[in-house]
Amino acid sequence: MKPEGPRLQQRIFPAFFMGLGQLDEHPALDLVVRDGTGQLSLLLNDGTGRFKRVPTEVQVNLNTFKSMGIGDLDADGRDDILIGFYNWPPLIDLYVNREGGFEPSGTIALDEYQWPDEIRVADFDGDRSPEIVVLSSGQRWGQLLLLNPKDGRRRSYNGYEIIDALVIDDFDQDGGLDVAYASDSDGWHSFLRVITDPMSETSGMWEFKIPGTFSHGTSAMTGDADGDGTADIVVGFYDWKAAIPGAAIIYGSRRTTRVAAEPMATAPRPLALDLQPNPTQGDATVRLAARAPGPARLEVFDLAGRRVHGETHLIASAGVHPILLSLPRELPGGLYLVRVTIGGQAAVARLALLR
Repeated sequence: MKPEGPRLQQRIFPAFFMGLGQLDEHPALDLVVRDGTGQLSLLLNDGTGRFKRVPTEVQVNLNTFKSMGIGDLDADGRDDILIGFYNWPPLIDLYVNREGGFEPSGTIALDEYQWPDEIRVADFDGDRSPEIVVLSSGQRWGQLLLLNPKDGRRRSYNGYEIIDALVIDDFDQDGGLDVAYASDSDGWHSFLRVITDPMSETSGMWEFKIPGTFSHGTSAMTGDADGDGTADIVVGFYDWKAAIPGAAIIYGSRRTTRVAAEPMATAPRPLALDLQPNPTQGDATVRLAARAPGPARLEVFDLAGRRVHGETHLIASAGVHPILLSLPRELPGGLYLVRVTIGGQAAVARLALLR
């Protein structure tokens, strides 16, 4: 007789799942959820699979909500909540976990176009003053931001137009945490970047090309994949031109090459664009931040790399300009890449078309 496997308990909660963390004195992991009005609630786990729902006073503006992170900001053993907003400029609201509930602890203002797509918390330098890790993609320039809310230190690292798949672990085996992410160079090629000791002045970078000529890294996880006692990175990606678009690749510590780190602080500001609404059922407004005047070439590509639409607009001055992108009515619904080129610079953003 085939042995019976473990029984999995199913729990269904009428809410949107937001995050996982240790939110009370019990070591079991708890859940953070929100309802349709934007109110956050805790689902506290007693360690036996039973959850107690506890509403909080935290209210999320659903019109500008972008992301949420959970982590122990004040190193008291209980996780706190960080909420990123799609404001102008973008913001991250901090809520610390106290005995009576979550209390507002301040707001961090980001630079324009640094929209917080993903937020994590990690103590990179071991000083019990954790940093906030922000992944900002698809806008002015893909960025990895590290912010210390206690002493105000900030470090930014170069990405490309699109950044995804953030993971944190000790990849160089020096006892400190490092960070890795997948980054698209121009919409056609993708790389895995590992930043070692990212809050240090002597940080380093490893970079690996993800296979494919039209690839994009979508997800990543870390663990000891080859059993050698060191942290590896498993990256899931798809190649839009491959017969089998979905695949995964393992990057092990034995096959790494160290190159110089490239802080973002001294990098020039490149071209940036934003698409609204996204998804769209018809036309879209391209919010273009240009460094200089000139003709702007807008091109739309499908996922096979075929150019399906093109327009040219004259940008009269540097700054932010809204441009109406009129998509052909016969264009089928799906995911597209919008590329804008002006003055020798290019930026790429993804657009979902609903039909």
